[in-house]
Amino acid sequence: MKKIYLLSLIILAVNATFAQKENKQEENKNVIKFNAIAIFEKVYDLQYERVINKRNSLEFGIGFGNYSSTDLSEVQDLHSENFGRTINNPKDGFVTEKTFSITVGYRHYYMENNAAPRGLYLSPSIQYLKTDNSFGALEQDPFGNVDGTFNYVKREYQQEVNIVNIRALIGCQLIIANLVCVNPYFGPSYAFGTAKDYDGEKDTKATGVLLNFGIYVGVGF
Repeated sequence: MKKIYLLSLIILAVNATFAQKENKQEENKNVIKFNAIAIFEKVYDLQYERVINKRNSLEFGIGFGNYSSTDLSEVQDLHSENFGRTINNPKDGFVTEKTFSITVGYRHYYMENNAAPRGLYLSPSIQYLKTDNSFGALEQDPFGNVDGTFNYVKREYQQEVNIVNIRALIGCQLIIANLVCVNPYFGPSYAFGTAKDYDGEKDTKATGVLLNFGIYVGVGF
Protein backbone atom coordinates (compact mmCIF):
# COMPACT_ATOMS: atom_id res chain seq x y z
CA MET A 1 0.00 0.00 0.00
CA LYS A 2 2.85 2.39 0.86
CA LYS A 3 4.52 1.71 -2.48
CA ILE A 4 1.31 2.57 -4.34
CA TYR A 5 0.95 5.72 -2.30
CA LEU A 6 4.52 6.85 -3.01
CA LEU A 7 4.10 6.11 -6.71
CA SER A 8 1.02 8.32 -6.74
CA LEU A 9 3.01 11.14 -5.17
CA ILE A 10 5.73 10.81 -7.81
CA ILE A 11 3.17 10.91 -10.63
CA LEU A 12 1.56 13.99 -9.12
CA ALA A 13 4.94 15.69 -8.80
CA VAL A 14 5.85 15.03 -12.43
CA ASN A 15 2.48 16.27 -13.67
CA ALA A 16 2.83 19.41 -11.57
CA THR A 17 6.25 20.13 -13.00
CA PHE A 18 5.11 19.87 -16.62
CA ALA A 19 2.04 21.98 -15.91
CA GLN A 20 4.15 24.78 -14.53
CA LYS A 21 6.57 24.73 -17.47
CA GLU A 22 3.78 25.81 -19.80
CA ASN A 23 2.34 28.54 -17.58
CA LYS A 24 4.49 31.43 -16.52
CA GLN A 25 3.48 32.41 -12.99
CA GLU A 26 3.92 35.56 -10.95
CA GLU A 27 6.36 35.33 -8.09
CA ASN A 28 5.37 34.19 -4.61
CA LYS A 29 7.75 34.90 -1.77
CA ASN A 30 5.81 33.24 1.04
CA VAL A 31 3.83 30.02 1.50
CA ILE A 32 1.76 29.00 4.52
CA LYS A 33 0.53 25.40 4.56
CA PHE A 34 -0.61 22.46 6.69
CA ASN A 35 0.06 18.73 6.43
CA ALA A 36 -3.15 17.11 5.19
CA ILE A 37 -1.91 13.60 6.04
CA ALA A 38 -1.00 14.40 9.67
CA ILE A 39 -4.57 15.44 10.42
CA PHE A 40 -5.61 11.78 10.16
CA GLU A 41 -3.20 11.13 13.05
CA LYS A 42 -4.87 13.93 15.06
CA VAL A 43 -1.81 16.20 14.63
CA TYR A 44 -1.82 19.74 13.22
CA ASP A 45 1.44 20.31 11.36
CA LEU A 46 1.82 23.91 10.11
CA GLN A 47 4.67 25.26 7.97
CA TYR A 48 5.87 28.66 6.77
CA GLU A 49 8.23 28.92 3.78
CA ARG A 50 10.13 32.05 2.79
CA VAL A 51 11.89 32.38 -0.59
CA ILE A 52 15.40 33.85 -0.32
CA ASN A 53 16.34 33.75 -4.03
CA LYS A 54 15.35 32.14 -7.32
CA ARG A 55 16.50 28.64 -6.34
CA ASN A 56 16.35 28.51 -2.55
CA SER A 57 14.03 28.97 0.41
CA LEU A 58 13.94 28.46 4.16
CA GLU A 59 11.11 26.84 6.08
CA PHE A 60 9.94 26.69 9.67
CA GLY A 61 7.31 24.30 10.96
CA ILE A 62 5.48 23.60 14.18
CA GLY A 63 3.24 20.64 14.99
CA PHE A 64 0.91 20.00 17.88
CA GLY A 65 -1.80 17.60 18.90
CA ASN A 66 -3.87 17.13 22.07
CA TYR A 67 -6.34 14.28 21.70
CA SER A 68 -8.39 12.66 24.45
CA SER A 69 -11.16 10.07 24.51
CA THR A 70 -13.14 7.94 26.96
CA ASP A 71 -14.16 5.39 24.34
CA LEU A 72 -13.63 1.93 25.85
CA SER A 73 -13.30 0.35 22.39
CA GLU A 74 -10.16 2.47 21.77
CA VAL A 75 -8.77 1.38 25.12
CA GLN A 76 -9.41 -2.27 24.29
CA ASP A 77 -7.82 -1.94 20.84
CA LEU A 78 -4.66 -0.38 22.30
CA HIS A 79 -4.43 -2.96 25.08
CA SER A 80 -4.91 -5.85 22.67
CA GLU A 81 -2.33 -4.41 20.24
CA ASN A 82 0.31 -3.95 22.94
CA PHE A 83 -0.35 -6.84 25.32
CA GLY A 84 -2.19 -9.48 23.29
CA ARG A 85 -5.40 -9.45 25.31
CA THR A 86 -8.27 -7.14 26.20
CA ILE A 87 -9.03 -5.70 29.65
CA ASN A 88 -11.57 -7.70 31.66
CA ASN A 89 -14.91 -5.86 31.86
CA PRO A 90 -13.35 -2.35 31.96
CA LYS A 91 -14.92 0.93 33.06
CA ASP A 92 -13.78 4.58 33.27
CA GLY A 93 -11.49 4.21 30.27
CA PHE A 94 -9.30 6.99 28.89
CA VAL A 95 -6.93 7.65 25.99
CA THR A 96 -4.70 10.75 25.68
CA GLU A 97 -2.25 11.65 22.91
CA LYS A 98 -0.05 14.77 23.10
CA THR A 99 2.36 15.78 20.33
CA PHE A 100 4.75 18.68 19.83
CA SER A 101 7.31 19.21 17.06
CA ILE A 102 9.54 21.94 15.63
CA THR A 103 11.09 21.68 12.16
CA VAL A 104 13.69 23.87 10.44
CA GLY A 105 14.62 23.19 6.81
CA TYR A 106 16.21 24.43 3.62
CA ARG A 107 14.90 23.87 0.09
CA HIS A 108 16.76 23.92 -3.21
CA TYR A 109 14.53 24.11 -6.32
CA TYR A 110 16.58 22.67 -9.16
CA MET A 111 14.33 22.80 -12.27
CA GLU A 112 15.53 25.46 -14.73
CA ASN A 113 12.02 26.30 -15.96
CA ASN A 114 10.65 27.01 -12.48
CA ALA A 115 11.72 29.39 -9.74
CA ALA A 116 11.18 29.00 -6.00
CA PRO A 117 8.72 28.22 -4.51
CA ARG A 118 7.52 26.15 -7.52
CA GLY A 119 8.64 22.82 -8.93
CA LEU A 120 10.81 19.92 -7.81
CA TYR A 121 13.08 20.45 -4.82
CA LEU A 122 15.51 18.78 -2.44
CA SER A 123 15.16 19.59 1.25
CA PRO A 124 17.47 18.72 4.13
CA SER A 125 15.78 19.48 7.44
CA ILE A 126 15.97 18.77 11.14
CA GLN A 127 12.99 18.07 13.38
CA TYR A 128 12.50 17.76 17.13
CA LEU A 129 9.54 15.54 18.08
CA LYS A 130 8.03 14.89 21.50
CA THR A 131 5.01 12.68 22.20
CA ASP A 132 3.32 11.71 25.47
CA ASN A 133 0.58 9.11 25.08
CA SER A 134 -1.35 7.19 27.69
CA PHE A 135 -4.35 4.91 28.03
CA GLY A 136 -6.01 2.82 30.69
CA ALA A 137 -9.15 1.82 32.57
CA LEU A 138 -10.43 0.13 35.70
CA GLU A 139 -10.25 -3.64 35.23
CA GLN A 140 -12.61 -5.96 37.02
CA ASP A 141 -11.15 -8.72 39.18
CA PRO A 142 -12.36 -11.89 37.40
CA PHE A 143 -12.59 -13.93 40.61
CA GLY A 144 -14.82 -11.65 42.66
CA ASN A 145 -15.49 -11.72 46.38
CA VAL A 146 -17.39 -14.25 48.48
CA ASP A 147 -20.34 -11.86 48.71
CA GLY A 148 -20.66 -11.68 44.93
CA THR A 149 -19.11 -8.21 44.55
CA PHE A 150 -16.14 -7.37 42.34
CA ASN A 151 -13.03 -5.32 42.91
CA TYR A 152 -11.54 -3.07 40.22
CA VAL A 153 -7.84 -2.50 39.62
CA LYS A 154 -6.57 0.59 37.78
CA ARG A 155 -4.57 -0.21 34.64
CA GLU A 156 -2.60 2.73 33.19
CA TYR A 157 0.10 2.69 30.52
CA GLN A 158 2.31 5.49 29.20
CA GLN A 159 4.43 5.94 26.09
CA GLU A 160 7.03 8.73 25.83
CA VAL A 161 9.16 9.73 22.83
CA ASN A 162 11.82 12.46 22.52
CA ILE A 163 13.72 12.29 19.24
CA VAL A 164 15.66 14.39 16.76
CA ASN A 165 14.83 13.53 13.15
CA ILE A 166 17.35 14.43 10.42
CA ARG A 167 15.54 14.30 7.09
CA ALA A 168 16.45 14.34 3.39
CA LEU A 169 13.25 14.96 1.43
CA ILE A 170 12.31 15.29 -2.23
CA GLY A 171 9.05 16.87 -3.28
CA CYS A 172 7.20 19.03 -5.74
CA GLN A 173 5.33 22.22 -4.97
CA LEU A 174 2.55 23.34 -7.27
CA ILE A 175 0.91 26.75 -6.82
CA ILE A 176 -2.40 26.94 -8.64
CA ALA A 177 -3.70 30.34 -9.85
CA ASN A 178 -0.83 31.96 -7.98
CA LEU A 179 -2.61 31.15 -4.71
CA VAL A 180 -3.39 27.52 -3.80
CA CYS A 181 -0.39 25.38 -2.83
CA VAL A 182 -0.20 21.57 -3.18
CA ASN A 183 3.07 20.01 -2.01
CA PRO A 184 3.57 16.21 -1.89
CA TYR A 185 6.91 14.99 -0.49
CA PHE A 186 8.71 11.87 0.70
CA GLY A 187 12.18 10.77 1.73
CA PRO A 188 14.30 9.00 4.36
CA SER A 189 15.45 10.28 7.72
CA TYR A 190 17.57 9.17 10.65
CA ALA A 191 16.03 9.51 14.10
CA PHE A 192 17.79 9.32 17.45
CA GLY A 193 16.75 10.05 21.02
CA THR A 194 14.93 8.38 23.89
CA ALA A 195 11.67 6.46 23.92
CA LYS A 196 9.68 4.32 26.33
CA ASP A 197 6.93 2.05 25.07
CA TYR A 198 3.69 1.21 26.85
CA ASP A 199 5.25 -1.86 28.48
CA GLY A 200 7.95 0.32 30.08
CA GLU A 201 10.72 -1.00 27.87
CA LYS A 202 12.95 1.06 25.58
CA ASP A 203 11.37 1.35 22.12
CA THR A 204 14.13 0.58 19.62
CA LYS A 205 11.80 1.47 16.71
CA ALA A 206 12.25 5.16 17.61
CA THR A 207 15.95 5.08 16.63
CA GLY A 208 17.13 4.37 13.12
CA VAL A 209 16.09 5.00 9.52
CA LEU A 210 12.49 6.13 8.98
CA LEU A 211 10.36 6.94 5.91
CA ASN A 212 8.71 10.36 5.79
CA PHE A 213 5.85 11.30 3.45
CA GLY A 214 2.92 13.68 3.34
CA ILE A 215 1.05 16.36 1.39
CA TYR A 216 1.10 20.00 2.40
CA VAL A 217 -1.82 22.18 1.31
CA GLY A 218 -1.98 25.94 1.74
CA VAL A 219 -1.68 29.38 0.15
CA GLY A 220 1.12 31.32 -1.53
CA PHE A 221 1.46 35.08 -1.53
